[in-house]
Amino acid sequence: MNTLRHISLRSLFVPILLVGLVAAACSPSATPTTAVRPTSAPVQPTRKPAPTTAPTTKPQPTAVPTQKPAPTAAPTTVPTTAPTAAPKITPLGTAQTVESISILPSKIQMLPQSGQDKPKVGDEYLVISLTIQNQDQKASLQFDPAKLVLVNAGGADFSIVTLKSLTNELKAMSLKPGQKIEGVVAFEIPQKNDKWNLEFKSGNKNEASWSLAG
Repeated sequence: MNTLRHISLRSLFVPILLVGLVAAACSPSATPTTAVRPTSAPVQPTRKPAPTTAPTTKPQPTAVPTQKPAPTAAPTTVPTTAPTAAPKITPLGTAQTVESISILPSKIQMLPQSGQDKPKVGDEYLVISLTIQNQDQKASLQFDPAKLVLVNAGGADFSIVTLKSLTNELKAMSLKPGQKIEGVVAFEIPQKNDKWNLEFKSGNKNEASWSLAG
């Protein structure tokens, strides 16, 4: 029984083996793969040249156009007002008019003292008689005898003084149109001086002048 089984298996194996050999003989032989050698060196990828960076140059400062200096304007010459000429010195007894007021010194008198009024040692009183008139026929004008001063040869001013012994001293007052008054003014002066000018001043301006030289 076993002998038959072995014979059967062998008979099956042999045909299978034959079929395999036949199949192997009929199949095309595989061609061995041959590595292809490159005919030339591999081409290296071309690198783009790095951009050449130009050296940074500091920008030069833009020159500011030089402006031509503006022509210097010639200084404006302010017309100088010519100083007012001093009034002409007139002799005693001559009338001068200042702002429509006529002033006429007529005479002078030297007094070592006047009643109970006594000057300082070495001084004396000079009394001047005057006639004052408002020549404006419409308006009243103010007259102030304090504007009358004595000026010596050195230019020093002497103001009027009040003497109780004099009853007709001129005082500040308003003169009506055409009004005329008479009176005196007194000054205390050094005895040694004998050259004097009587001046009528408005502020620091000399308006009228008379010579009282002895």
